[in-house]
Amino acid sequence: MTQDSVNTSGVANTPITGRPTKYTDDLASSICEGLASGLSLLAICDGPDMPGVTTVYRWLEEKVSFRDMYSHARRLQADSKFDEADEIAKNATAENVHVA
Repeated sequence: MTQDSVNTSGVANTPITGRPTKYTDDLASSICEGLASGLSLLAICDGPDMPGVTTVYRWLEEKVSFRDMYSHARRLQADSKFDEADEIAKNATAENVHVA
């Protein structure tokens, strides 16, 4: 075993296998812009050249900068959804409110 194949804890490094990530800062920004504008993560990931939802969740675990950006986008999305619900409630009348 060579020095290069051992990590600092003395355990042999295992090569990472699988597809290379398609994560880029531009892709992360695009995902977060979509969230902030009110789109669901499912809708965003359904778009062309977008990663799957599970890939986004993995990136959230692995990439602190993406996690921070994503969290901020979700806060903006929540504010937008609240404003939308508030407007609907303010404009409700007996004629346009239906109870399910």
